[in-house]
Amino acid sequence: MIRFSLYKRHLSTGVFYYVRFWNPEKKCYEPGISIEVLRGRLGEDGFRRIGTRSAAASIAVRAFEKGLTKKEVKSHNFVEYVLNFWDFDNSSYVKLKNKTKKGSIGRDHCLNMLGTFKKNFLPHINQDLKLDEVTQSDIENVIIALIDEGSISNSTINNVILSVQKPLNEAFSRGLIKINPMQNILMLERNQKDRGIPPRVRLKLSLNTSERKALQDASA
Repeated sequence: MIRFSLYKRHLSTGVFYYVRFWNPEKKCYEPGISIEVLRGRLGEDGFRRIGTRSAAASIAVRAFEKGLTKKEVKSHNFVEYVLNFWDFDNSSYVKLKNKTKKGSIGRDHCLNMLGTFKKNFLPHINQDLKLDEVTQSDIENVIIALIDEGSISNSTINNVILSVQKPLNEAFSRGLIKINPMQNILMLERNQKDRGIPPRVRLKLSLNTSERKALQDASA
């Protein structure tokens, strides 16, 4: 007889069932694993999350019987995961959202997220990084690099943050990563007035008349 314990986890993206299987050799329960992860291993990805205890138990039993409950050694590539996440036609996340609420995520939004991720995030990240290897420092380093470059506004940088925030939140919800590196990442204050203004021009605008004249004389 299969011995396991079901429980719920309340995450930012919803309520999810998890299961802990009993290990008779160690005489204790193994670490919990998401029912959604087991569902995926069974090849049963659907549009709706598992919402009942009986459905969760059924998946747990079938996954156990097929030997699919052990932790997978192989991890997703982070970049590939994000690119697939924002693939409007094939993303299970997008399909789920639009099935639950029609038009929740549009094609244009996905293209925008893909574009800003490719253009602004990719150049600053190790593209061989595994999904479960991404840290808060990795995300912060990208943000700092974009701020230092000064070529895009804070609003655009916030879109860059969103392009990885939603994929990583979903990865955490589904048990693909144990720690969410986005948990303590904050959005930047908007600075639309500064957008597109070169640093030297921005400096001159902040000076009074005499200071501007001194700067002009020094540049002559």
